[in-house]
Amino acid sequence: MNDNRIAKIAKAVAEEEDCRIEIYAIDFDGTIAETTFPAIHAPIPRMVEFIRRIQEDPRKRWILWTCRSGNALEMAIDWLEENGLFPDAVNENLPEALSFLDDDCRKVFAHHYVDDRNFPMDTLEF
Repeated sequence: MNDNRIAKIAKAVAEEEDCRIEIYAIDFDGTIAETTFPAIHAPIPRMVEFIRRIQEDPRKRWILWTCRSGNALEMAIDWLEENGLFPDAVNENLPEALSFLDDDCRKVFAHHYVDDRNFPMDTLEF
């Protein structure tokens, strides 16, 4: 997390005792960037702008939520940083979430999960 974001968060907490945060878990491949795994081709402009708005809001956090690991994960993190995107965590729960979870469960806690492979529940048919 960069220093400017830390300062914004600290200011928000100081100004308001009940500073409820909103957490987004956001996938990388096909959601933030156009890719042919492991190659990264281009940003998806709408998502990049969406994440930048999250980063500007001291009451919002975002987790990079991806199946990438090893060198492929490092490539994604480097690409994000080059594009001004700085996740608050990578494939792990935020400390704010750990304060009310019983343990650090495998699935990251978020209020919103953003993924190009989402399946809208209202379209389920049996």
